[in-house]
Amino acid sequence: MHNGLFDGEGPRSFARAAWRFDLKLPKGAVRGWRTFAEPLIVGDVVVCAALDGAYYGLDAKKGRVLWSIAACAEPPTRGGLLAPVRWDGGQGAGALLFTDDAVLCVDPTSGAVVRRYAHQPGSAPPAIAGSTLLLAQQRSLVAMDLSSGEERARVALRDEVIAPIAVDEKGSIAVVKCFDGTVSAIDLARGKVTWHRKHAKTGRSSLAFNAERVFCPGGERSLFLALDLGSGELAWSRMFDTACYGASALDHSTLLCSSFYGKKRTQVHALDERTGELRWSFETDGFAASAECSIARGSSRGYAVAGTSVVAIDLASGGEVARGELKSSRFATIPVIAGELLVVSTEHHVLAYR
Repeated sequence: MHNGLFDGEGPRSFARAAWRFDLKLPKGAVRGWRTFAEPLIVGDVVVCAALDGAYYGLDAKKGRVLWSIAACAEPPTRGGLLAPVRWDGGQGAGALLFTDDAVLCVDPTSGAVVRRYAHQPGSAPPAIAGSTLLLAQQRSLVAMDLSSGEERARVALRDEVIAPIAVDEKGSIAVVKCFDGTVSAIDLARGKVTWHRKHAKTGRSSLAFNAERVFCPGGERSLFLALDLGSGELAWSRMFDTACYGASALDHSTLLCSSFYGKKRTQVHALDERTGELRWSFETDGFAASAECSIARGSSRGYAVAGTSVVAIDLASGGEVARGELKSSRFATIPVIAGELLVVSTEHHVLAYR
């Protein structure tokens, strides 16, 4: 879990995309198909999941296809492919891909399969904790040892996991959000749930947390919540006048989240992580189910996408630094940053800015 935080500065403008890759549609499919799988940048390669049920490795400079791997016999009809995951194993960084019946570790440059693990992938974006891969399978969290491919633990949950699995920096605690609104913390060493907390349905947006607290959008109740990481008790809450489903990004005590409601425009909010105090709100000028946020560690900018808009925001003031607009497609995933490169998926494309 990267808390929406990436190394690099991100682009300074969105005047023109550096490249665009069209996500291929399966034969006979309609334009209603979507992709919500976050792209992955490993070195000079962008790995993405496409609508035709395949993963692609793209040259980060020009978007040229380097390789592709079919992940399933039939294109998925529910949720699409899982987002690729970076794993820094003993032989350098690799990308984990998820097929019908296995997890593949591939060389990001060539697409060669380095290791194959016979395992049933889950329905929510997985996470890495050291050498352990965490997968959500039905109503359980599965911990798989990437060194041996063996299952370490299986923890029963109250419902299906719906959002990306979050792991603390030490790799000792995982936090998940379930379809019924339950947030649960799991002690990975013992393979046991340490606490549950029930809320209104909070959607697929990701959690963020630091060493002390978990930060969670409160969904239909228009709340943003800070929970004690050890106990699940409420540390503070912030009420908005719109539903709060947006993904979180956290850095230097600044917490980004977003909200929307009906015909009101989507907003990005900056909160103090310690108190929940509102520092500023930024209106994206876009209508969307949520805004996806990220922070570039090497600059003082945050990035957000909502509807057809992509914006760079000054973290100190909340002022607009740069803006880009699409003519048709809507942005669908969190902005991913590496150096000056920003990559994000729309409903039908992968776009790169620098």
